[in-house]
Amino acid sequence: MPRSLYLLVFPGPGNRVPAHWAMFIPSLTSPTIGKVIQAVGTPYTGYGLEFKRNYDLDQETRKFQKIFIADVADDQVGDKLGDSKVTSDVDAQDVLEKEAKKIQPPGVSPQPTVLFGYKNCQSWLKEYVDWLVKRGILQKDAIVVLDNAPDR
Repeated sequence: MPRSLYLLVFPGPGNRVPAHWAMFIPSLTSPTIGKVIQAVGTPYTGYGLEFKRNYDLDQETRKFQKIFIADVADDQVGDKLGDSKVTSDVDAQDVLEKEAKKIQPPGVSPQPTVLFGYKNCQSWLKEYVDWLVKRGILQKDAIVVLDNAPDR
């Protein structure tokens, strides 16, 4: 059974700050609870990879948009529900997470006050999806979805 991957777009304040992008993969048991794969940080400090588990979209208080990216084979994704508490770590537990660790998150920006034009969570996610497409894990259409996604 294929698993759906989604892009979560969290708009930045106003129209001058880039939106935060993250990948959401629902668990087999709930369409709103699952895993988030993302690069988190700032242009001032650099970014780090994060896997958020048991993430519940229904509990999210920030405004966001959920956009279908692609389907992936079920054997590429592992669910870790445990005690249902949200956890965050960097320990890869399935194929998608292991592949995410192969993509270096952006470092400190050479011009942190220039918010567009340098690497951030969006560029990291694009590079990650491109990597998955090149390995045959995702279909090529996934790249088009990110190219057309809101960046603010």
